[in-house]
Amino acid sequence: MTFITVGCLVTGTEVIPGVPHVIGVRTEVGETIDARVVVDAGGRRSPLSSLIEAAGGRRPPEHAFEAGFVYNTRYYRGPQLPEPRDDLLSAIGSISVLTLPGDNGWWSVTLYHSPRDKQMRKVRDPKAFGRVLQALPNHAHWANGDPQGDIFSMAATANTTREFVVDGKPCATGVVPLGDAWGFTNPSIGRGITLGLMHVVDMAPAIAEHIDDPLQLAGEWERRTGDRPARWHAATVGFDRLRAPQVDAFLQGLDDPFDPSDPSVAGPRAFASAAHYDPQVLQWFFEVTGCFTLPGDVMARQGVLERVREVASSAPPYSSPGPNRAELEEVLA
Repeated sequence: MTFITVGCLVTGTEVIPGVPHVIGVRTEVGETIDARVVVDAGGRRSPLSSLIEAAGGRRPPEHAFEAGFVYNTRYYRGPQLPEPRDDLLSAIGSISVLTLPGDNGWWSVTLYHSPRDKQMRKVRDPKAFGRVLQALPNHAHWANGDPQGDIFSMAATANTTREFVVDGKPCATGVVPLGDAWGFTNPSIGRGITLGLMHVVDMAPAIAEHIDDPLQLAGEWERRTGDRPARWHAATVGFDRLRAPQVDAFLQGLDDPFDPSDPSVAGPRAFASAAHYDPQVLQWFFEVTGCFTLPGDVMARQGVLERVREVASSAPPYSSPGPNRAELEEVLA
């Protein structure tokens, strides 16, 4: 597989009237590369939509949900990885903390927040970052290492998918977008690489089976993308739809904005809380967080919903300990 910088798409005889059929690419340095199928693995900033439009095709529509988080990450290194004492991703009021073990004695800590949280912008300073981390009882020990480099900040883009087959008609044939070139999410729960690999695994046999039939390949791409990657993308965005409004409410000193009796809210919260108290529920929860089984498919199994409800109702809702908003602002001052 060759990765190149594309200047334009090369098109040939149309398979469908009015729909460009891609038979290769022309690089920015002027080299023409013929291909029976062009695979776009250009990531979230892929120019494919613009290239299709420039070739005379319909620009693929984009569908986006803006959750809006700003991520601030610091890397550490030490002789021993920190012991996990809480969820690797912990929601604590108006902020979240993500702790990731690495290899060769490396690990990272990320504090992320709403872009409207002006006070939390202070964590770009290493001293403020350290004070906030020390204020988190289950996470403070993750600073027990040698800091490596500066704090890296990133403002995430919207959760986005691109629609390459509209009303049964492809925007172009002979080209296949994969992974982030088709759709991407905020990195809040770290599924980007997994969903990209999932898409590749699903699409490889489709390309092999339909490489000589561009129209069939376009249809198979849509079907396979909808069967698995699109469902996981929607489930991932669902997490942001619950967390982002909650973050903004806590930032303003307001109560939880959701009705706790709403099943679409109560269900995921009960599942996440019960996983802290029951090993069987924890196993089911890991199936979801590890992208093995979709949440709805796990809950559809006989006895799962009843067990989750039983465990969740017999214990207080789990929450990671940490400062409230007023206390957090004192730490940041």
